[in-house]
Amino acid sequence: MVLKTEKRYYTPEEYLELEEKAEYKNEYRDGEIKNYDKIDKFKYYRSIPDFQEYIMIDQYSFAVEQFTKQAEGQWMFREYEGEEAVLILNSIDFQIALREIYERVNFELVEE
Repeated sequence: MVLKTEKRYYTPEEYLELEEKAEYKNEYRDGEIKNYDKIDKFKYYRSIPDFQEYIMIDQYSFAVEQFTKQAEGQWMFREYEGEEAVLILNSIDFQIALREIYERVNFELVEE
């Protein structure tokens, strides 16, 4: 038996109320609340033949997610956490410590 789930659409007011309490912030788009960067946007980028790496940088903590293309249709996920972690980009032979990425970020001033 296959269950069909309905998409839930939110009013702008409902979205804002949920965001006030949310641990992680979400994107509101056309009544939907998503994982747009991780799902829709990444799906689009994966369709580009020469696209090799997808990096998502958390705005609230020292955390970076990396997806690296291994072969057509195969992506490796790697997570970096902590200011001493070093992000390595293989497609352009580059590396950078997370503390450098977040150098001018004051986490105490960032509202969650």
